[in-house]
Order: sequence, then C-alpha cells, then structure tokens
Amino acid sequence: MDEKSLLDALRAKTEEITQIVATSLNLGVINDLDSVARRHLDEEVEAIIEEHEVALTDHDTIEEWQAHDERLKKTEIGRLLLARHEIAERILDLRDAALGN
Repeated sequence: MDEKSLLDALRAKTEEITQIVATSLNLGVINDLDSVARRHLDEEVEAIIEEHEVALTDHDTIEEWQAHDERLKKTEIGRLLLARHEIAERILDLRDAALGN
C-alpha cells in the first residue's frame, strides 16, 4: 500500500473513532454537528488518540504491552485505536524507507 492510500486509511479510521466518540457523547451523526461542536469533538478525539499513543510507551515489558493490547481489543474504540496506530506505524515505516533508514 502506498503512502497516499495509508493516509486515506488513517483519516478513515480517525473518522470511525470520531463517530464512536460522538455516539458515546450522545451527539448523533458527526456530519450534522455545527462547526463549534465538531471542533470540540475533534479536540476530544485528538486527546483520546494522544492518550492512547502515550499509553503504548508506558509499558516496560513485552508482557505489559501484550496485556494492554488485550484490554484494548475488548472494546470497539480500543480495536479502532489499535488499527489506527498500526496504520500510522506503516506510514512511518514507508517514510523511513524512503529516507534510507
């Protein structure tokens, strides 16, 4: 998969996460939100994604990482966050390869 396709997949996965968060906050369909509500929702999703990324680095052993992944796999948003992270990692790998790293 090329970088453009991966970036499209990353955006799509982020939108899925956004819809889950909107649903959990009883906001309804994200396309129906006004610009202020959508901006607040996007900020909330960004914070969730950042917390997830930080949590991935908080574990000292492979067992802790695996336990964290297993907990995430039990929820819909957790599975989406894991999938989004995997896509982001693939983008970074492509960029590293392009730089010869």
